[in-house]
Amino acid sequence: MRLTLSSLVISSCTLLAACQDPLAQQRRQLAAAQATEATAALKKGEYARASYAAELAAQYDPLDPALRDLTLRVSLGQIAATRPSLTKDQFGRAAYQSEVLTGRDPANRHIYDTVRAIDAFARGDSAGAEKGLRDVTTASPGYVPAWLMLGDVLQASRRPKDALVAFETAAGLDKFNARAASNLGMIYAQLGNPTAAVEKLSQALNLEDTAGVRATLASAFLSLDRPMDALPHIATATRLEPRDGRYRVTLGEVQLKLDLLEEAGAAFRDAAALGAEPWASRGLGAVAMKKKDYATASQSFARVLAMSPDELSTIFLAAEAQEGLAHPRDAAKLYARFAELAERIPSEAPRLLLAKDRLARLGPAPK
Repeated sequence: MRLTLSSLVISSCTLLAACQDPLAQQRRQLAAAQATEATAALKKGEYARASYAAELAAQYDPLDPALRDLTLRVSLGQIAATRPSLTKDQFGRAAYQSEVLTGRDPANRHIYDTVRAIDAFARGDSAGAEKGLRDVTTASPGYVPAWLMLGDVLQASRRPKDALVAFETAAGLDKFNARAASNLGMIYAQLGNPTAAVEKLSQALNLEDTAGVRATLASAFLSLDRPMDALPHIATATRLEPRDGRYRVTLGEVQLKLDLLEEAGAAFRDAAALGAEPWASRGLGAVAMKKKDYATASQSFARVLAMSPDELSTIFLAAEAQEGLAHPRDAAKLYARFAELAERIPSEAPRLLLAKDRLARLGPAPK
């Protein structure tokens, strides 16, 4: 029988397909098994395991777009749960991925909306972030990362009692969540409950001995004016995460409290080199104040207030620097601004009284 070239090609392709079908089926089965594992791990908050499984699934069946979506879902779920230190561009990239996946994967909208709220917060839109997170907690009240992020937003908005409710909700949903416990500890410290603060932060440390928990515990001890207790924790945090400028700032603040001025200055300069502004400049200004170098202090505080005009501690320190420079009108203006903002913050009550005393001595602030 005579075969044409076209019939030979068709026969060869059919045979090839027949040979490949078992392999393709095996790849699909392996990919499905890993996808199932990734989904289960993501639900349990085991993000590293979920990431490994999702990556394997996509490698077994690289042509399936659903598996690429799964890899992104795991990555975005980790961002939602841990709120890592990313650049604005990186948060923007995650927010765009979330926007795309919301339509493709509506069952996990709570993850994507939480990531978009984190991006809004990183860009200074606290109101938009809060609204997005409240929508998530209403639609998915059991989703812990949204409650944690809502607590972060409310805490940054100087609403500690509202933040306390959010973190308590998160802790009630997940009693082993170290982030919820550590944030509860910080808020209890702010609200003047040192016993509860140390209890919650010690609990957090037992749950997860990480640089972040150590640094938070150090900050709580610092807010309770216990720098000696804070020092070993923040020293451990900076050793574990030597490139984190925020931890260097806390280390400098602890050293400043202990009158270790040279060490504090070095820590704040390291923090500045690692991009931890404006807090590094605030610390350098505080070191200059201790040395009675009011001109240098005033310049440092001006840099901070240009970036964060409502930062309470800096406003108060800037007022003291102006007093040191014998500029009473400028000092009175800053004390008045501090008093206006501090009225709503229970933990600022002692400095608020001090600011009012100084305003009475200096005279009314200029209009």
